[in-house]
Amino acid sequence: MKSFFSLVLSPRMLLLVPLILWTGAALAYSSGILIPIMREQQLEDRRKQGGDEPREEELMATASQALVLLGLGHCVFGVLMGKLLDRTSMKVGVLASCIVLAVTITLSWLTVEKMSFDKLTYLCMFFWGASQAMINTLVFTILGFEFKAKALPFTVYTFLQGLSIVVFFSVQEKIKQGHDNLFAQ
Repeated sequence: MKSFFSLVLSPRMLLLVPLILWTGAALAYSSGILIPIMREQQLEDRRKQGGDEPREEELMATASQALVLLGLGHCVFGVLMGKLLDRTSMKVGVLASCIVLAVTITLSWLTVEKMSFDKLTYLCMFFWGASQAMINTLVFTILGFEFKAKALPFTVYTFLQGLSIVVFFSVQEKIKQGHDNLFAQ
């Protein structure tokens, strides 16, 4: 246990902690709040078109199809990031990750702002998977090559990512409860 906390508090690991916490926050966001956002987008589309209210199963099935693209983005960009890091340098990998993350955040903002479930939503999901894969591959590469211990750095990663997921899911639930209470009044 002492070696675990020594590694968590080491200068090298402290540089990675924000990135590891981001991976947990991104997982919590993509699996916790994106589905309700996509559901609301579909409802808003139906309201604009004047159609009947869709069944819950229909809403969830369509949102789940978009999540398939998240997985596809994760697979494709995980492989591409590995090849990029093998052929170039860590700096190029970090730059590529930052660019894809900026695209992801921009697409997310546009998707929520537009409040319509369309091709942009699918593209957004693909890029969420891409950015998660690139950042995870980057972190795993650093953990595998920059630390003497073989397994302990990955244990720290798993612990911190899990902690981040718990915190961000809790925050999302508070936001959802506040949102529900706001409209109930």
